[in-house]
Amino acid sequence: MVGKYLGLVAVLTVLVMIMTVIYVVFLQFGQIEYQSPSIIMAGIFVVLQLCLISAVAMTLGIVFNSLLATPLTLGVYLVGNITQDILKFGRLSNNPAFESFSQGLYVVLPDLSRLDIKNDAVYGWQALPDVSALISNGLYGIFYSGMLMAIAIFIFSQREF
Repeated sequence: MVGKYLGLVAVLTVLVMIMTVIYVVFLQFGQIEYQSPSIIMAGIFVVLQLCLISAVAMTLGIVFNSLLATPLTLGVYLVGNITQDILKFGRLSNNPAFESFSQGLYVVLPDLSRLDIKNDAVYGWQALPDVSALISNGLYGIFYSGMLMAIAIFIFSQREF
């Protein structure tokens, strides 16, 4: 399981690196100003987001069959990008049951918006969150991925073939 995950992460990392280089070449070709550190940081966070989604896909693939795991992974990706909005909507609803439900979703589902700094990176290094927020968000992605992989390994070890 770990080897499969690390291989998938390695392939995704190489693909993101290639796409980042192509993006920078187009920026150079178009003579558009950019800041390299912000582009690199955005690439790192894209890799962290893909690592988290890969861990979700592997965990769901262990629990469910692949026909069900694929749409569930897509659903987790879509809802994971709006979890903060769901939490705010729950607070605005003035309904205690819906507020508890939205808080439960926020706790259980990954908050992928924490790992999305692409838009900030376009505006340069100054537009990115501060270093402590970047570190905490990066550690969040790594920790969440590790926990999902630990769950997947545990479930896989309990299976009888």
